Amino acid sequence: MDASLVIAHSDKQLATGTYKGTFGHHPLEAWCDNTGESLALKLRKGSAGSNTAVDHIEVLTEAIAQIPARYRRDLLITVDGAGASHGLVEHISTRNDRPGYRVHYSIGWSWALGNVRPSPGSRPEPGHRVGHRRPAA
Repeated sequence: MDASLVIAHSDKQLATGTYKGTFGHHPLEAWCDNTGESLALKLRKGSAGSNTAVDHIEVLTEAIAQIPARYRRDLLITVDGAGASHGLVEHISTRNDRPGYRVHYSIGWSWALGNVRPSPGSRPEPGHRVGHRRPAA
């Protein structure tokens, strides 16, 4: 899942000022990595917040509904740092309560600073550990 800025060059429905000082929309989108298909999209005002858990949960729910039932049993959900909210993580975690279903998630940025991706074959600095948080039993 990811949000994007779409510039509007004239007055359109929901178009407002964006956080980058432009005018347009800030839609939230969900894509299937396996097929490249768009699963869900929510058209939002240009001023919509980046980490709005309610919007992320709505789009995620719609996206999962688009996946054929037999493929919904084992999911990996990825969201960048803008989607890093307790509400979204807790919502995703509750999907593991159903017997026979597993949902994994990756939320946030890579270990590199900002939007810079590590080069292929590079390794994290010594002492770097991947953090995991398991729900209480």
